[in-house]
Amino acid sequence: MTVGCVVVCGAMQTAARAQSAEDLVSRNLTAKGGVARLKAVPGLRIMARVLLPTAGLEFPAVITTKRPNRFYQESTIRGQKVIAGFDGEKVTSKDGLIEYFFVDDETGLEAKTVKQIKDGDAITTVETRYANYQAVDGVMLPHILEQKAAGQVLQVTIERVEIAPPVDDTLFKMPAPPQTAAQSPKQ
Repeated sequence: MTVGCVVVCGAMQTAARAQSAEDLVSRNLTAKGGVARLKAVPGLRIMARVLLPTAGLEFPAVITTKRPNRFYQESTIRGQKVIAGFDGEKVTSKDGLIEYFFVDDETGLEAKTVKQIKDGDAITTVETRYANYQAVDGVMLPHILEQKAAGQVLQVTIERVEIAPPVDDTLFKMPAPPQTAAQSPKQ
């Protein structure tokens, strides 16, 4: 009986490994809600709590995205407003850095990503784990993320998600730098 189980289990593992990248991507997209549904989502607004345990920080964050690849995040940390954004117009670099996607066998959803990022002259590995997937207007989204990089841990708990929020494109534009006293018009 043990030999039979080893042979069957071994065959199942071989079959699972033999899936093509296209099959895995297709299964993942279907698990998220399907290609048509995902393409129908023009953007998201995500309200979250962010925890940096090693720094003893916890703060709210609002993340807004819009197709094709615009991103805006606003947080308040220790009374200071922190804004990060991307207007979608930067060209992707061809630096050869690697990103791996790990898909859960049972659900077809991402369980983890591991990617390399440039950090000055060094390359840092960033691992992100995804959990607590919930359907939001027909799209499966993780509501817990944990990111590890360079000995630091970042935990994000998604509290609310809005699909297709009204967003003005100017939100994603880089603001003009503040004028210094020397640049200010004289009165």
